[in-house]
Amino acid sequence: MWMSGTATIVIASLLLEIHQFEVGIKLGNIVFAAICLLVLRAGLWRLETRSVLTAADYWMILYLLWAAFSVLYSPVPVETIFQVGLAAIVWSSLLVLRPLPLTNTLHIVFVVAAIISVLSVAAYLFDAEFALQPFSSTGSAELRGVFEHQLRLGMFAATALGLLVIAFINGDLPKFRGKLTRPVFGGCVAVIAATLYLSQARSPTAALVLALAACCTFAAPQRWLRYTAVFSIGAIIFLVYLYGQELSRAMFTTESDLTFSGRLKIWQETWSAADLQIWTGYGFASFSSSAFDWLWGHYRPPSAHNSLLQTYFETGYIGSLLTLGFVLALLFRGLYISLCTRRISYTLFMAVYGVSCSLMSVIYGGKLSILMTLILLISGQEQTGRAIRRKVAVNRASSHVVRRRMVPASFTERATGT
Repeated sequence: MWMSGTATIVIASLLLEIHQFEVGIKLGNIVFAAICLLVLRAGLWRLETRSVLTAADYWMILYLLWAAFSVLYSPVPVETIFQVGLAAIVWSSLLVLRPLPLTNTLHIVFVVAAIISVLSVAAYLFDAEFALQPFSSTGSAELRGVFEHQLRLGMFAATALGLLVIAFINGDLPKFRGKLTRPVFGGCVAVIAATLYLSQARSPTAALVLALAACCTFAAPQRWLRYTAVFSIGAIIFLVYLYGQELSRAMFTTESDLTFSGRLKIWQETWSAADLQIWTGYGFASFSSSAFDWLWGHYRPPSAHNSLLQTYFETGYIGSLLTLGFVLALLFRGLYISLCTRRISYTLFMAVYGVSCSLMSVIYGGKLSILMTLILLISGQEQTGRAIRRKVAVNRASSHVVRRRMVPASFTERATGT
């Protein structure tokens, strides 16, 4: 079941980002929803409604209800209700996969990332025009491979590499590697790293470094690693303080760099428009509606390129507070697991990486993405796995006490020589 259910969801989630021919609607979303419904139907017997939901789940439910309410005033009601329905279906299907082993899921994510990387590099070798981003924001060739956008490809590759690093720190690398031989495993790591580099996905790469540094600082089991992370962060801050102008000139060499590839303009226009509808927003999944084309000039952005601004624009203050509650619940849960287990929680890494990526992309609060799907899957499985282990430990302790009580006193006396 773990192989069929988890692998099916992880592979099917690629339909959210993989390149698709335009037919008026995005068929990948519909197929993904149908697959999730099949997984949900097959695994309903696993659901234990009294114990499966966490604090983050309740925030998610509240946000989905508020997003569904926005259909009443959304300029694209059909798109709003479809995207809310898709998110609800995916979240529900992931509930039935929570009792399954997390280490197997991490292995599957890594293998799928390696396969996507191989296919993307192969696409570049055979048809560079198809595999490269049509309009480069960095001035260099940007590999998008089989994905629709190079940032999403880079984000997926970075997620796999980040999970690999956390598994190494936690001592989970043998389970993470699975049955892959060392040469094959090394080749997978190399091709994923190469894909991340070729994608020129600077913001997801920077987000990965930031997330790993934060996780190591607060939760690394090795004391030397915590000290190294703290020292590195302090050294970077000190260097920025001393050589801020020099570093700025070296890093921001073009107008595209200075405006974060045009994001500053997008943020300004999004914020100005959102301030006209502060409490309710304009409706979930409405940002790309043609009703707001008047906001933009020659370039029509597909998103606000920032999770908080996207959420504020579409669902207002109320949706933003609900999203913030969901994110904080994930972060607190990840920190709690890390403190209890003295390991870096995979929930913590995924939540922090999602926050880091949200500075330049839309992860939380917007339309469903692969990273958001993995955040829900991994955090749910880690929490449920801990609950199952605690329950097994309690049952074993209880059965041991019962067995001791059932031993006759005379037998105990003979065994102890009293």
